Amino acid sequence: MSLLEVRDLVVDYRMGTTVVHALRGVSLEVDEGQFIGVVGESGCGKSTLGTAVVGVLGPPGFIVGGSIRFRGVELVGLDAAQRRALRHRGLALVPQAGMNALNPVRSIEGHFRDVLAGTGVRHRAEVRARAVSLLEQVALAPSVLRSYPHELSGGMRQRVALALALALEPQLVVFDEPTTALDVLVQRSVVDTIRSLQQARGFAAIFISHDIGLVASLASRVDVMYAGEVVEAGPTERVVARPLHRYTEALLGCYADPRAEEVTVRGIPGSPPNLVAQIEGCAFAPRCGVASDECRCPLPTVTLDDQWARCVHPAVAVEGRSR
Repeated sequence: MSLLEVRDLVVDYRMGTTVVHALRGVSLEVDEGQFIGVVGESGCGKSTLGTAVVGVLGPPGFIVGGSIRFRGVELVGLDAAQRRALRHRGLALVPQAGMNALNPVRSIEGHFRDVLAGTGVRHRAEVRARAVSLLEQVALAPSVLRSYPHELSGGMRQRVALALALALEPQLVVFDEPTTALDVLVQRSVVDTIRSLQQARGFAAIFISHDIGLVASLASRVDVMYAGEVVEAGPTERVVARPLHRYTEALLGCYADPRAEEVTVRGIPGSPPNLVAQIEGCAFAPRCGVASDECRCPLPTVTLDDQWARCVHPAVAVEGRSR
């Protein structure tokens, strides 16, 4: 049994009479200690998936179908108290934009007091000792405890958010674009910290990003999302080396190795579809250079070893197809 099993998850955002179909039957699995990546353009549903898994999806977002099982326990339908109990040694979220995730009128030590109180740690000296230890693990000095979020750099705020998530000793951490708005050097430093902590502590991780190059440097497996669906999944090295779905191929064309003598970067023409409307067949078809009428019909699943995609015209010739 996998640590996390998501099956046919459907999430809608309801705003008056308008319904946005943010997730349209998403399925994925994460094993104990596994580091997977979820990639795709902005608006494809990555963050919605992460918040739904952790249980912090709120109105106007609603889970309207599917299942999320963690350690065999169904999470869909749990009340707030049950979700809070599960987060201790269970699930944690490191959000993007640390400034927005932290309370601007609470010191960093105050944040640790709030988080650790839920685990029964309330004595000031014990809270401080635990907080200092956690900050040291993310390469921050104990003096940070006296600071307020606005006094810290973006990279430091992201490290604080990481330390707060680890305070609950989670088995699965969802990283929702944790390096957004950080410069390249700080981004690399934060990513290296995440990698070393995951290896040392052994927690499983879902790393959400629009940067497929960044995900390729971290994750052992990658799920590619487009328009609220997972369109391709498999071992990261294989997906990067031989993408099956035409969207994955196009996404990789937007990334280039900066060490190469000649760097060519291509864009993806057009825009993602309007998720208010019902989509027939492949959502990427209007932007795909090889699309045909067959792409607007129910899509086959093509497989190559342990890699799969839902594509009528895969980028690599394959034999195995199923509807």
